[in-house]
This record gives sequence, C-alpha cells and structure tokens, in this order.
Amino acid sequence: MLSWQLMSGWSIPAVAMQPLANALQARHPHDSVECLDWPGYGEQPSLEKPTDLAELANVMATRLKPDAIWLGWSLGGLLLGELVSRLGPPKGLVLLGQSGRFTATEGHPGIAQTTLTSFTQRYHAEPDRTLKYFQHWQASGESEPRLAQQQLARSLAKVAQPDDPTLRAGLEQLATLDCRALLTQAPCPVWQLCGADDPLCLHRPATRPGGHLMHWVTPEVVVDWLDAQVRPQVVPL
Repeated sequence: MLSWQLMSGWSIPAVAMQPLANALQARHPHDSVECLDWPGYGEQPSLEKPTDLAELANVMATRLKPDAIWLGWSLGGLLLGELVSRLGPPKGLVLLGQSGRFTATEGHPGIAQTTLTSFTQRYHAEPDRTLKYFQHWQASGESEPRLAQQQLARSLAKVAQPDDPTLRAGLEQLATLDCRALLTQAPCPVWQLCGADDPLCLHRPATRPGGHLMHWVTPEVVVDWLDAQVRPQVVPL
C-alpha cells in the first residue's frame, strides 16, 4: 500500500487531479490517494503574503505527509520541490509536466522569459480572458484539444477559483523558482514525466504520449508509467 498526495498547478484547483486520483485508486484499491488544494485554491484560505514560501511551508507542514509520495503537476511540482528542502523529504517526489524550471535558461529549454512576461501583463489587463486562453494553451498538446479544454472548463466551473493575489504570486513563482539542483541532489527519489507534446514543459527527460493535460485526458497512461517507474522503487519486493 502506498500513500499519494496530488497537487495541482497554476490557476487550476485540485479537481484537475481527480481523474488521475481515480485511475490510481481503481488500479490500487488499497492505496491512499488524495488531491490537495494549495492555499488560495478551492476552499483553502489564501496566505497573508502568497509569495512567502516560508508561510507556505508552515501551512503545508500540517497537510503534506512525509510517508507519502508527493506528485506535483506544473507549478505544483516547483512548489513541492521547494517544500522538500523546507519540510524534509517525502517517500518520493513526482514532477508531472514540470522539468524543474519553467522558464528557459542556458542549456535548459523552457518558456521564454519574454513570453511569460507578456502573459503576465496580459493577465493583469484581462484576467478572465487570460485564464481562458491559458486553458486553451494547456490543452493544445492533446489529441483532441478542444474537447480536453471544454471538459476541464466544465469541471473548473463547479469549484471556487483562486483569488487574484494568489494567481499573481503564482506567475512570479513560475518566473523565478528553480528546483533543478534538487533533482541532482535529492534527499528522496525523484521522477519526472512530461507529455511528448506538452507545450509548457519543453525539457522532457521522460515522456508518454500527450500534452500538459495528460493526467486529465489519459490518466491510465500516467498510472502505467507510475507503476513501471515509481512503485518498484518504493514498494519492497
């Protein structure tokens, strides 16, 4: 039996992780699988200062379990990488749709800083339209992008959306957080998986067919990979 805690990414509450949670639970009924919202998402209160990682660590220290496998999607992976160094290691860390750094730098493919800056300016000017555009951008790597976007939008419409300060802080974190050093000197096992056509994760150490929403569109593919790569390393033979 394993314990899994799944964390979502920028602007997307934990409901986006539910298809993967359902697929994991169906495959392994005795596992513990939960989807957690970040502060400011879903029903979770916002942080007083959303950019304060120490405050984030204090809040999440009571929710994240050291004996669980933490799985973070997109910005969620970057934040979990930060929390490993602040809270101590979990049983394992899975970065889904996240290479350790969101923006490009020398020797590391990623989203151009100018693209993220332009997107941030666009969000400040037209938040609602920009969030809809972001959903479209995320879905663009899927085999049926329009269907993936529509299904995700319907699910998001049923839950509380993140507040503006939390979203602004998340954009700043996407621009600045870098947990690549953790990947080479990790105090726990770390795995990375990206969709082969993921438009937001351009450095892809391991891939499976799909885009940034592969855990939503084809969760069984992700579970297959977790069973092949993660479970054998954390479950004694």
